[in-house]
Amino acid sequence: MAEVLLRQAAQARGAEIEVTSAGLGAREGEGAAEHAVAVMQRRGLDLSAHRARRLTPELAGSADLILTMTASQKRMVLGLYPELRGKVFTLREYGRPDTGAAQAGSRLEALLAGEADARELEAAWARLAEYDIADPFGSSLETYQRCAQEIDEAVTAVLDRLLTPTGAAGAQPAVTEARADGASAEEQTQAGQGAGSDAQPAPGNESEARRP
Repeated sequence: MAEVLLRQAAQARGAEIEVTSAGLGAREGEGAAEHAVAVMQRRGLDLSAHRARRLTPELAGSADLILTMTASQKRMVLGLYPELRGKVFTLREYGRPDTGAAQAGSRLEALLAGEADARELEAAWARLAEYDIADPFGSSLETYQRCAQEIDEAVTAVLDRLLTPTGAAGAQPAVTEARADGASAEEQTQAGQGAGSDAQPAPGNESEARRP
């Protein structure tokens, strides 16, 4: 869902951003969840042709920005691709800098850049996780609807940042959304398993956006 919601929002604002999605444990070729298709259809978006794919080193490396739904997924991405630190964020973390999620993310980044002890680092990951957008996979249609609304709000904040002069440091945004759980309403974002996400890749897809 996040892939198509971000793409739609970017197009509505005239932003030339390429968006794609993939997942760590995605089942190649699997379609979107039935409820996800239904919720997006109500918004005039078509997920019927969506097919899952796995996150690869090439895809992760080509992204200018990788967005995950949860802190756990972010941790997974950094566990697999530590060289990507600085361009992997949760959806809510990347938005407005005055939010609790952004502040939690900044604290975590500072600890990752230093020599924080394990307990302090785990506490920072847990703090960021308080702002997760939970995966609705296997839940009711109403849960999918709430998830779509949360994603929609987060995507608006992401675009606000991307489309400002300081957003993404002028880079061509490649936004990827990663999920660490099983097949879900939308593909997981580029994520790797590591110290803040799941320890091993799980099914899902990611969304990646680039400004051509």
